[in-house]
Amino acid sequence: MNYVLWGVIARAREQYDVSVCHFIFMGNHFHMLLVVRNPEDVSKFIGYVKTESAHAVNRFLNRSQRTVWQDGYDSPVVLTSESAKRYIAYIYLNPVRARLVASIKDYPGVSSWEMFVQKIESKKFKRLSRRALKPLSSPTLSIRQQRKLVSTFGKCEGSEHLFVLEPNAWMDCFSDTRDEDRNLLNDELLKTIRGDEAESERERKKNRQAVFGATALRQRSIISNHVPKKRSRRMICISSDKTLRGDFLRLFKALANSASSVYQAWKKGDRSQVMPVGMFSPPMPVLAS
Repeated sequence: MNYVLWGVIARAREQYDVSVCHFIFMGNHFHMLLVVRNPEDVSKFIGYVKTESAHAVNRFLNRSQRTVWQDGYDSPVVLTSESAKRYIAYIYLNPVRARLVASIKDYPGVSSWEMFVQKIESKKFKRLSRRALKPLSSPTLSIRQQRKLVSTFGKCEGSEHLFVLEPNAWMDCFSDTRDEDRNLLNDELLKTIRGDEAESERERKKNRQAVFGATALRQRSIISNHVPKKRSRRMICISSDKTLRGDFLRLFKALANSASSVYQAWKKGDRSQVMPVGMFSPPMPVLAS
């Protein structure tokens, strides 16, 4: 699945104008930190990743249009540099806190970690065509079988795409990091992540807990029964500054109310009203003739 996911992400990155800073794919969800220029590109980017990865899973399992991802997604705006740093650490500590591996460096799933720490700016990946995706012989493949499958993928129909990682793009969004030394900021991030990994290891030893392990993860079945928790309230923003958070929420509420007024006008036949910048336009209501 890693081979397919990388191709999907690379294709999505080429199609939509977003800067991918950091990301990780877990077994039933994923996290990304993006820098956005056009808000509409976010939904298209995420939609492409979810649609194409879901199609691949269903093809591998010989299923027809089964739901893979939960509908919708949370896309909170990160308001402060401190919140951005915390979120980056949160992304890479996900498999550690889930007791899957002891360190993000051991995580065998798809993430930007290796490119980030090795300072690899771009890599080419093959986006397999849908026709190239065939049902697996079993939802659980040995590592040897997986390697053989990847070798087969290399000969399959597809297109090559350049994936560009921009781990420092978020720094330009905040006045207190814009002119700071990039390497120093990243060193601080790595120190935080490794410190939290060490703390998690101490907690596991104290509670006599073990991690699942990279080898076991690689051989785990592609089928995973997961019942999503009751959907929590949508998160609008992430901010370490309570005052800034309050100001943003008031602004967002005003925009939402304005957008609602525009839509109500549309329903009455007044198509002259325009959605506020940054708000998505729902389908035009069908009016009775």
